[in-house]
Amino acid sequence: MSYFQRMKITQYVTAYGNNPRELDEDVKKHLASGWQPYGNPYASDNPVKDAMEPELMAQAMVKSED
Repeated sequence: MSYFQRMKITQYVTAYGNNPRELDEDVKKHLASGWQPYGNPYASDNPVKDAMEPELMAQAMVKSED
């Protein structure tokens, strides 16, 4: 059984940014607080109406226990 199959996710948040640099900064902030990336980064429609950036880049972040 792989690590991802064994781990129990206890918390889940999404790191995000308007561009790759902003996403990297947010992921690094979460890593420093004990979060781990889960899955692959993805793009999503920006929920802010008339935002300058039509898409947000996002990365699921989790805290887990074995």
